[in-house]
Amino acid sequence: MTPYGFIGKIQSLKCKTPLETCIKIREILSKTPLLDRLKDILINKLLNSGSFDEANIISDTLKQLQPFNIKQVEMMVRGHIDNSQISGGFKANPFIRELVNENKGKIDPKLLQEFLSKE
Repeated sequence: MTPYGFIGKIQSLKCKTPLETCIKIREILSKTPLLDRLKDILINKLLNSGSFDEANIISDTLKQLQPFNIKQVEMMVRGHIDNSQISGGFKANPFIRELVNENKGKIDPKLLQEFLSKE
């Protein structure tokens, strides 16, 4: 019997490792509007990180989901300014700085100035 529903096509996905499973699911999601929703959920989770470890893990995941729209980038920049777990994270901090460098001309100038003044 063939699975059905929104996840029917991937429910019977055959993968040998958890990493292979994640990669295939990401490929499938990238072709649907669900990917932007997933990004938004992870960004909100990043903004509320309560530890460096949590911020680093989430930023690693987000890095694999690029590109981001400018609203998403600005949310992460604001999180970097407001949450020391992000700005102090050994993976989260460089990830946000990279996003800023790639989007300098698009980020709200006041937000960018605030970000740069925290360096």
